[in-house]
Amino acid sequence: MDNMAQRVASRWSLEAGADDAVTDPNLKPKKLAARYVRELTKGLGKGAKVELQRASTTLPRSWDYGVFVETKITLPGGDSTKAAFNLNVSQEESSGTAVLDYNFGGVIASVRFAKPEDVIRRLIGDTIEHLKLRCTRSVHPSWKAALASELEQDYFRTLIQFVRSERTKGPVYPPSGQVFRALELTPLEDVRVVVLGQDPYHGHGQAHGLAFSVLPGAFLPPSLVNIYRELWTDVQFHPPGHGCLEGWARQGVLLLNSVLTVRAREPGSHAGQGWERFTDALVRVVATRDRPSVFVLWGRYARDKAQTVDLGRHAVIESAHPSPKSADQGFFGSRPFSRVNQALAGWGRDAVRWQLSPQ
Repeated sequence: MDNMAQRVASRWSLEAGADDAVTDPNLKPKKLAARYVRELTKGLGKGAKVELQRASTTLPRSWDYGVFVETKITLPGGDSTKAAFNLNVSQEESSGTAVLDYNFGGVIASVRFAKPEDVIRRLIGDTIEHLKLRCTRSVHPSWKAALASELEQDYFRTLIQFVRSERTKGPVYPPSGQVFRALELTPLEDVRVVVLGQDPYHGHGQAHGLAFSVLPGAFLPPSLVNIYRELWTDVQFHPPGHGCLEGWARQGVLLLNSVLTVRAREPGSHAGQGWERFTDALVRVVATRDRPSVFVLWGRYARDKAQTVDLGRHAVIESAHPSPKSADQGFFGSRPFSRVNQALAGWGRDAVRWQLSPQ
């Protein structure tokens, strides 16, 4: 056995078993493995490759039999990892446990099930969600390296399971492949401005992983309308006919929400599940670098989020939030965009080109 198979076998006291011990035809190792590989490949999308490494029966203690499957997964960005699971079955009770294991993330909590078919679907779904949230096509390598220890924390593993469970119940925004869009478009080494938001937009076709930004073709949310109004007053910005702020993100403006997912039509529905801790770590990473950054804090929530930012090293621009409820209380007239460029100029760095191109 290779190292991973040995680790799995040791953890659950498994011994090699005979294939004829498996009475459910859908759980025959080769058939189960073929389905896992096929549906993983489909779920991970174009550019992903899933290779079967091992499929065998096991004889776990206290169970009639088990099925061990190990795969090698190559992600679109070129990174590869192994994903393995062991399915333990009691024929008498028609139930069992399943454990999903990753060589980059440890054990996903053991899952009890009444029907093997139920847990097979969950194993496939959890693997897809776990990889989509963590693969390098969605997170620039600079962030992946800086956040490596954070991604291994138990709370992050629980958070991923929560998001996966939420997606089985109804729409969750943004789509899984866009949750970390901000960390894809704005590498850590390029960050010079941080704009902190709170929650993704919760309407269909809006959120795509950047705070305050919406996908091309979506109606402009009220807060973004007010941002564009202040841009016009401040730097003679001309509305581009869309609300996609990717042009800013590509210039080193990190558009970061505190919570990165939300249930459709339920603002704040994913608060308190672990995203705040994760994005706190992101803010710390930026704030503790040698190079100073400009932090744009709109509203009390953003100010509280950035309490650990060293005001002696970084520039901080504060005002009311651009929401219609508060924009007249200090956002309009605050001129944050020209002030950002003034701070950057003071450090000898290029200005942000706030004008967005039409799409």
